[in-house]
Amino acid sequence: SDASAPDRRGPDRDLLAQRNEMPVTVLGDEQVAGAPASSTPEEEGGPSGAPPGAQERLAAWRPGQVLKVVLGGSPSVLDRVEAELRAGFSGLPAVVARTLSQLVEVVRPDATKESALAELCRLWGIPSEQVIAIGDSGNDVGMIRWAGLGVAVANARPEALRAADWVIGHHADGAVARFLRAVVAARQGGRR
Repeated sequence: SDASAPDRRGPDRDLLAQRNEMPVTVLGDEQVAGAPASSTPEEEGGPSGAPPGAQERLAAWRPGQVLKVVLGGSPSVLDRVEAELRAGFSGLPAVVARTLSQLVEVVRPDATKESALAELCRLWGIPSEQVIAIGDSGNDVGMIRWAGLGVAVANARPEALRAADWVIGHHADGAVARFLRAVVAARQGGRR
């Protein structure tokens, strides 16, 4: 594939765009934080299948320039990439999370779901003990752990299931709506 085509279509890009309900642009090597392009177009990637020099370019990013990087690919390749990213970013200000079997993201710690939820609650004066967070993915783990009640749907990624205090049904079966209705009903019943 052509790694420098900024608008190339593919299943990973299309899946991410569909899930986020917004367009996704794929940046080529020459467009990433002013980094140089790969040395030759024939190179297929480093040992993990990542583009040549990708780890060095990620490490060179300065705070404030990039909030999130999403890598897409086959689950077997991303298993190796995720492990290498976790090792490479160990001790650095970055959160590595597997969002889907075919997506891994690297996020600044101040741009995670957990940090956004904590900041909103701080602004509104809501303690974490009064918060319910529901998630299904690796990028939900921090938020699930931060909340007073962390909930995962039955079809969540394993790391989200492990982080949750409570597991409800499959998201496609309306489990989240049923859970929230039960919470509201219990709360209204307690006020009478």
